[in-house]
Amino acid sequence: MPGRAKFTLSLLSFVGVILFASCGGSEDGGKMSRSDFDFLRLGMSYQEVVARVGDADREVGSGIHILVYDLSDGTQFMLSFPSLDSLMAVHLYDPERDTRELILGP
Repeated sequence: MPGRAKFTLSLLSFVGVILFASCGGSEDGGKMSRSDFDFLRLGMSYQEVVARVGDADREVGSGIHILVYDLSDGTQFMLSFPSLDSLMAVHLYDPERDTRELILGP
């Protein structure tokens, strides 16, 4: 293999390893923390939220979209959208204590 092709292949391999390492693999399984959601503001669209933190772990609710993100500490961020155009409320739910704290909303 010529020197230039070998160098290019090595460079691409190195970039691939860096990209792979930056995509998770942490002790908490790559889950997020509460601070990852500090950007949230009422009225944001679903698309704006997903662009920042990715898809929710699951969606629950009936008649309203409630997106659930599992956090690394075992709590859950629950984002309520009456329509996917406008964030209405954000709750922090602790399944261990069965408590819910209003973070944003009425």
